[in-house]
Amino acid sequence: NRNCILCEFKSTTLIARIPQDFLVAIATERGVSDAELEALSLALDGQSTKAIASQLGISAIAVRKRLGEVYKKFNIAGTGPGKLTEFKHQLLFQYQRRQLVDN
Repeated sequence: NRNCILCEFKSTTLIARIPQDFLVAIATERGVSDAELEALSLALDGQSTKAIASQLGISAIAVRKRLGEVYKKFNIAGTGPGKLTEFKHQLLFQYQRRQLVDN
């Protein structure tokens, strides 16, 4: 529905404003590997599984596996694109919370 598309747009726009070093720090805290982080960063940039696979020189199955491992480390269950959306929500929440603490 239109509201969900708008929410996703706002989420993607806000995600783009989160510094890469914050993403790396959060991922490191959860034990995300460099390979998983590389796939995640590309997914957060809006690239498809197929595009990520092509860019990294791996199969689409390997991309899904890497992203699946990230979701497990962040305790995100479910199927399909909803997991990436949930990850974005968690990332935004943690970033906003840290900004409040730092200010």
